Amino acid sequence: MTIRSMAGAIATLVLVGGCSSSVPKSSGVESADAGPEGSVLRPGELPLSDTPVWKASSAQIEIRGFGFFSGSFAYVVTRDTLTAEQRTSVEGLRLLAAKPTAKVSDVEDFGIRIIDANGDVADYRATEGDALSGDESPQRQALPSVAYRTLQPFLKTIHCLGARATPNSPGGTAAPTLADAVLTDAPTLPQDTGCSNGLFVPYDCSLSAQRLEVPAAATYRITPERCFERTTLHLFRADDSSLVVESPAGTACQPLERALTPGSYWLLVNKANASGCPSQGTAGDLLFRVTKSP
Repeated sequence: MTIRSMAGAIATLVLVGGCSSSVPKSSGVESADAGPEGSVLRPGELPLSDTPVWKASSAQIEIRGFGFFSGSFAYVVTRDTLTAEQRTSVEGLRLLAAKPTAKVSDVEDFGIRIIDANGDVADYRATEGDALSGDESPQRQALPSVAYRTLQPFLKTIHCLGARATPNSPGGTAAPTLADAVLTDAPTLPQDTGCSNGLFVPYDCSLSAQRLEVPAAATYRITPERCFERTTLHLFRADDSSLVVESPAGTACQPLERALTPGSYWLLVNKANASGCPSQGTAGDLLFRVTKSP
């Protein structure tokens, strides 16, 4: 499942949670609190503060998102790289006038960080439905809340892969070949280099495939930002299945960097457990970022 386009230091905006060509569908809002604090209000019913979140001195904004059904992703963009649509949407971000009290589960929640030109950092949170999510930590819930309806226009401009967008198959301790991977339903990595794409890895050893399209010659760098066990990266050309570059033997969670010519490539992510395969290790949402330079 891809992260549906969601309405989510120096001049940069980062969004974390999960992204494909769009941000994942919301799961709906269900109240988990039937007490005197009241039930969940429909989006748009909670009053807004007049104070803007994105200011004239704001240089960078980061958003990290998570959804039970879509997984994690992140996004970052600086002020000078915002599109016109993004600039309008971040200028429209507003806080809720009061802290939410309703509690929900299985909805998308977001951590938002805005960095000022002078280095000051301001942290916020937001949740689909303007409520408190059961997946949030108490520290996150205590932050000022950005109204979800004012975040949605920005989220709609983001096209990252969520952690649940990529299927996986059993992995192993040996370096994989392209023949080992299941390429059916493998997603294509977005071209937006502001994305930190998510990838769920299970307790078992696993192997996942994603397609990388290279429209013009450039040097690409693939960097794991959150990693598990002995995760390795392996890049193959799609036309002849030849290996282009892979993590050095005996290493784990290390970036790959290589000058690539135009064409299609397959990125394989192999997660082997420290105790070997088959065995059970740690599990969670891995994050990695693809950047390029001429």
